[in-house]
Amino acid sequence: MKKPLGKKETLKNIIKRLHEGADPEKIKEEFKELIKGIESADIAKIEEELIKEGMPQEEIHKLCDVHIALFKESIEKEKI
Repeated sequence: MKKPLGKKETLKNIIKRLHEGADPEKIKEEFKELIKGIESADIAKIEEELIKEGMPQEEIHKLCDVHIALFKESIEKEKI
C-alpha cells in the first residue's frame, strides 16, 4: 500500500509540477485543497524548509503567486 504524502511533500510536488509547466489552473485547485486549515505562516515555514533543502527560490515564487491569489479570494469571500 502506498503511504500518503505529507503536506510538505505534496507542496513540493506541486511546486515541481508548476516548474515543469503544469497547468496553473489545475495546480490552483490542488493547492486550494492542500491549504484548507493551514495558516499562511505555516505555508511560509514549509517554503523556508524547501529552500533550506535546496529548492530554488524561483520555484517557490511560482507557487506564491497561486497561494496569494487563493488567500485574496478567500478574504474577499469572507467580506461578502
